[in-house]
Amino acid sequence: MQKPPTFTGKNYDSWMMKANLYIRANKKDFPDDERKILFVLSFMTEGMPEQWANWFVDQVETKQNDNFGTWTAFKTELKATFEDKDKSKKARTALHALKQEKSTAEEFFLQFELLRREAGIEDEGELIAILEGGAVDRTIINQVYSSNFELPSDYADWKKKIIQIDGLRRRMKMNDAAAGQRPAYRPLPTPPRTAQWNAPRQQAPTQNVAPAAASNWRPGPGRTYGGLGKPMDLDEAKRQNVCYKCQQPGHIGKFCPNFRPPAQTRQQDFSMLPPPPQYYVPPPPQQQLQQPVAGPSMSAPFDVRKLGYDDMKKMVDAWQEEQKKAYGDAQRAQSNAGKLGF
Repeated sequence: MQKPPTFTGKNYDSWMMKANLYIRANKKDFPDDERKILFVLSFMTEGMPEQWANWFVDQVETKQNDNFGTWTAFKTELKATFEDKDKSKKARTALHALKQEKSTAEEFFLQFELLRREAGIEDEGELIAILEGGAVDRTIINQVYSSNFELPSDYADWKKKIIQIDGLRRRMKMNDAAAGQRPAYRPLPTPPRTAQWNAPRQQAPTQNVAPAAASNWRPGPGRTYGGLGKPMDLDEAKRQNVCYKCQQPGHIGKFCPNFRPPAQTRQQDFSMLPPPPQYYVPPPPQQQLQQPVAGPSMSAPFDVRKLGYDDMKKMVDAWQEEQKKAYGDAQRAQSNAGKLGF
């Protein structure tokens, strides 16, 4: 055991505790009370403690029996001289000002118990009022009141409940902090898509066909033919030193950058339409020559397979209009002849 330091008159309780511990640890060196008193007086060598030690020794020497008295009486007189008279009052003030703040519940109650004992407070109602009045974290007090269990009945139950709730809260914060440090799951990025070039479809060249004698044809379901034509002959391309696919110099057909796959063309089939109805109108007497009924002329040969659907429809519509007009002219002529009395 370490010996106590020199007593300066301050912190009497702490200094006396160290002296008592050393004496109890070395009982064989202190067989009687006089040895204990002399040991303590040997550390009172400065200031007010030294003056008091001198006074105590003078009192012993003036006695006829030269007796230092008992160890208990010595400690009582020493405590009455050097103990802080306002210790209880200061401890009570510090107890009411104590706040938990960021300390744990165990650390808080350690300080709370020390101040309670120094202040000499034994009333449990006063201790509970101090805890509820703001000494403990307000969220913990709210959880105590909001729990489904009954409120604690005494100070010991309040202390146990507060330590339990504070421990659960701190454990939850540790779990949340550990969860925040874990790497979040992130899906792998989707690789970018490679753009693919699609050759544009080529339209079949429009063929202009004379709209002659096509009014009696209509488009059929049609057939599809592939290819746009015959490519250049390979020997001819070698002779001209050009590509046999695009007829451009500088490369060969195997590596032709201008080659496009041939588009498909569609050719229409046509079938005969039924002949339109004919209306006979007798000519007037003054007309010697009978006008032929308007109809499609077959004078100009044409290829029906090369005729477009829109062109044929226009021809049919024009022919029907001519028929209607001729019929109307004949009706008017007959009506006029009847009025003149022919």
